[in-house]
Amino acid sequence: MDRLLNLRSLSALRDRFETLNKREQWALKLGALAVACFIVIQFFLFPLGDKVKRLESSVGTKEKDLSELKAIVARYQRLPKPDALREGREEPFSLFSTLEKQAAKSDLMPKVEYMRPGTLQLDVNREERWVEIKLNRITLKEMTSILHSLESVGRGVYIKRLSARKEGEYLTLIFQPAIVETKQPAPRAGG
Repeated sequence: MDRLLNLRSLSALRDRFETLNKREQWALKLGALAVACFIVIQFFLFPLGDKVKRLESSVGTKEKDLSELKAIVARYQRLPKPDALREGREEPFSLFSTLEKQAAKSDLMPKVEYMRPGTLQLDVNREERWVEIKLNRITLKEMTSILHSLESVGRGVYIKRLSARKEGEYLTLIFQPAIVETKQPAPRAGG
């Protein structure tokens, strides 16, 4: 039924158009063409131009980021290798003992509920070592102090996991400082 009405209304419009003189028909056609051009320009060309500008801007930003990243990589490659640093050291780095010393230095040993070491074999040459530590009734200042002292240790120590629960004005903190260590290959016999 709707289709029949649409056909009738289109037919009525066509009949009305045909009753117009040639000049009016041309004016109507030019008006329809102008509206169609406006729609194409407004809803297709302008958004496309804006998108091209955004993409060009994004490419410029990415190129700048890439050049900065290349500079960082170049600086990193000039740093001494971890193996070269280990040669001058007599005893191997122990995350557990370092954390124990940091807690004692920060006067947090009485608040340590437990310290549990753990390891995970990442691949043939690398292993991740961590220590899970639970501290009870510490202040926010003490928490930031212990986290800052871990950062100052260096040697690639990072926080693998951190959970803090507020109890009044104190916190219960469970966190896992971790380090990835590269294993030294075993010396070959007879070679």
